[in-house]
Amino acid sequence: MRIAILIALFFVFVSDSANADDPAARPAASATDIEYFEKKIRPLLANRCFSCHSSKAKSVKGGLKLDSDGALFAGGDSGPAVVAGDPEMSLLIQSIRYDKDADFQMPPKGRLPAEEIAELTAWVKRGAPFPPDTNPAPQKDGGIDFAAAREFWSFRPAEEQALPQTKAANWPQQRLDHFVLAAMEQKGLVPSAEADRATLLRRLSFDLIGLPPTP
Repeated sequence: MRIAILIALFFVFVSDSANADDPAARPAASATDIEYFEKKIRPLLANRCFSCHSSKAKSVKGGLKLDSDGALFAGGDSGPAVVAGDPEMSLLIQSIRYDKDADFQMPPKGRLPAEEIAELTAWVKRGAPFPPDTNPAPQKDGGIDFAAAREFWSFRPAEEQALPQTKAANWPQQRLDHFVLAAMEQKGLVPSAEADRATLLRRLSFDLIGLPPTP
């Protein structure tokens, strides 16, 4: 009976450990967690780590990227960088604390300030919340879905639209006026009074030469 209990506990432990390293298995981060990450953690990682450990790095050191949820928990050549909720078992925290040998001390040029180490440690202890990956799956034709793109309004053939109903039916003088007036009436606006000839001449002069007309 005791052996059966130990075996059961072993599988529970293994299952929990696997789930901690699997972003899909972990609970979704709350809005508060995401806000905390964006304000506190992402700037720190960007300033200290992304030059060597991101998808935009010229050479990704140790095969480790820290700029996405999946990459963070997949880890690099040495395994997962983070064990959610367990800073002591997380290689990321061990490396910034300089707990391991020189090859695993990050950043290699000097230890981070104590407050930054504490912030990253608190983040991992909190469960290492990270916004979910949003990169779309690669599409054919170089990543562009042309069928969907052709449905965008500016690529669709022009079609004559029915004139909208308006209250001031006598105001429009051309088709476009109907649509302008309908939008104004939805906002509770009415057209301005028609300008006299002198006002129109003054506007025209400003539009054409940038100066008022002569007396």
